[in-house]
Amino acid sequence: MSANDVGNTKVPIKEPPSKPLKGPQETAKSPLEDKLETLRKEVTKNKADFEHSVETLKLIVKNVANNFGNQKFKTIRKENNKFKKAIGQYPSGRALMKLVGFIEKEDCFNYNVSLPKSYVKNKLLDIEIAIKELK
Repeated sequence: MSANDVGNTKVPIKEPPSKPLKGPQETAKSPLEDKLETLRKEVTKNKADFEHSVETLKLIVKNVANNFGNQKFKTIRKENNKFKKAIGQYPSGRALMKLVGFIEKEDCFNYNVSLPKSYVKNKLLDIEIAIKELK
């Protein structure tokens, strides 16, 4: 507590309590990082399976970004064996698809056409950052 002089009288001034700084272990995770961590737990077989799932997700996002005008890359069928094995069978994998801009339909995931190309490019960078944070 400090004081200010008001005439000859000292008036105490309350200072706000200092907030403890968050340490690196206390920083909040992004939703993307949180779902990637959950995916890692769901993919219980081995590290290679998780890495394969992440690489598949990155490839899907990269294909949308690099071929933005091509609808072929904006629709992922849920029954596609590669997708199903790497991402689609896991609840967090499906949640990740939504986080990167896809809308879940009954039989597929469609990229949200209202999102600009910059959105998907930023999500690709976000995935890279989240992966580094998890290591």
